[in-house]
Amino acid sequence: MLRAFSLSLEQMASGRMLLILLVSSLISVALFAGLWFGLDRVLDGIDPAGWPGWLRWVWTRGQDAGGIVLAILAAVLLFPAVATAVMGLFLDFVVDAVEARHYPQARAVRSVGLVQGLGLALGSALRMLLWNLAALPAYLALLFTAVGPIVLFMAINGVLLGRDLFQLVALRHLPPDAERTLRRENRGGVTGLGVAASLLYLVPVLNLLAPLLGAAMATHMVHRALVSRI
Repeated sequence: MLRAFSLSLEQMASGRMLLILLVSSLISVALFAGLWFGLDRVLDGIDPAGWPGWLRWVWTRGQDAGGIVLAILAAVLLFPAVATAVMGLFLDFVVDAVEARHYPQARAVRSVGLVQGLGLALGSALRMLLWNLAALPAYLALLFTAVGPIVLFMAINGVLLGRDLFQLVALRHLPPDAERTLRRENRGGVTGLGVAASLLYLVPVLNLLAPLLGAAMATHMVHRALVSRI
């Protein structure tokens, strides 16, 4: 995993990767800003006039503090899903760049393509969003602990991201049934990949790099997994 991370991080400095990073980051930030603006408008439109007195009091007194908490939760829960969806647009470019540099004799014989890649990435983003929203009560309950929300975030998204990143790359080399078998055979490494990518999503600025770096790391992992079967 450390080897895959170091190789992937080193390649992020190449001109091709920097261009992909710039374009994907601009799209991700623009989409996230649009989602946040829409959510803010919805909250501003809530009128508590007809609510019970105690609930209206809680809403009025807690609106500012709640807005801060909501902003933090939105940044943590929504941005990874948005960035993962955008990654689908650039998946082939990232994997091609890694394989051209490190695995020129074992480049993928299949192409995921823009439509399939985007579909897989959108599915991954939707799963991340739904699972994290389902865990929202647990996030709130753990909010006053030192590291509880972080551990929960990495546990949920580690499993989801690892599975989806590995699948996105492996499907370029294997049909779906064979991809699932290979993923099961490397379950520990796949989860480790997801945890590493999840950790990057928690670091400001680096979270822009997380989807591309995760895809590059997944490429190295898939190739090592394929070689180990020979």
